[in-house]
Amino acid sequence: MKNILIYGGFNWFGYELTNILIKGNMVTNIIIVDTMKRYLHKNNIKEKFDNYAHLYDENLFLYVTNIKDKDKLLEI
Repeated sequence: MKNILIYGGFNWFGYELTNILIKGNMVTNIIIVDTMKRYLHKNNIKEKFDNYAHLYDENLFLYVTNIKDKDKLLEI
């Protein structure tokens, strides 16, 4: 099982990276940690990520938290 953690990943770059990893079948689980303070509305990031909604909680995990929150990261 290969897992990858992308912090600050709910943005254009995070989506493109996620897209490449999923299409290339490169990892088993993608874990995205983001505060959601600055995700890009203009690039329809949420709608793009919704293309992978069928993978949510199965292979694609999104956590809304600050990467500096050590206790939350240990929980994740």
